[in-house]
Amino acid sequence: MPEQPNRRQLEFRVLGPVEVYRASRPCTPSAPKQRAVLALLILHANEFVPVNRLVDDLWEHRSPARAVAAVQVYIAALRKALLPRAGAGSAGPAQLIETCSNGYLLRVPPEQIDLHRYRRLAAEGDRALAAGQPERASSLLDEALVLWRGPALADLTDIGLLGRYAESLDCTRLSVIERRIEADLRLGRHAAVADELESLCRRHPLRESIHLQLMVAHWRCGRRAEALAAYQRVRRTLIDKLGLEPGEQLRATQQAVLRGVEP
Repeated sequence: MPEQPNRRQLEFRVLGPVEVYRASRPCTPSAPKQRAVLALLILHANEFVPVNRLVDDLWEHRSPARAVAAVQVYIAALRKALLPRAGAGSAGPAQLIETCSNGYLLRVPPEQIDLHRYRRLAAEGDRALAAGQPERASSLLDEALVLWRGPALADLTDIGLLGRYAESLDCTRLSVIERRIEADLRLGRHAAVADELESLCRRHPLRESIHLQLMVAHWRCGRRAEALAAYQRVRRTLIDKLGLEPGEQLRATQQAVLRGVEP
């Protein structure tokens, strides 16, 4: 299980719908624009965020005349929503969201943010994989993925530039899945990941690295025909959609399977 932050403190979540908890109780603001401002501050936690950047991210360069005043209202509402309960012993809302010169700063311990814990676990998993420790790598990368509750910023992707932030985060999730599968393949869990890879290939038909992993999994399960069929599927898709042949690594894997040698 992934490690949990101190539940007596605030917990911020962006790996899914934006949520905030204090002492296990939700205190997420209901207004979408307030949640959007909160999400941007969480994404840049402990960093100064200029108010003009908040305006641009919220309205994508089509801001209303009183955009800065609107952001100030959202910040005030956030401070009220995050107000600690009596006896919580935590920093008050004014200390949580600091007003700097022409901007704001969310000051919070990184471990209280799911995105920080995800990135830390993923980095530790990558180091374990590079060090030849696939069992530890698989465990750490799986812990990182467990923190996800759905697509990033799932309730805000139609607001300003939040969709771009979400897309970037979701891309990192797919990369972590690939590296966890690589660790599992090194551990001989070929059959266990084959079905998962089939599903991933259907959802990401142009991502060659996933199709390559599927070919390797099929080959190591003794399913040579399925490995070659997987190659032909991705080749047809690449030609139909992009007018391109598969890349060098995918072609080399197909040739290895044809020769009957380890890809």
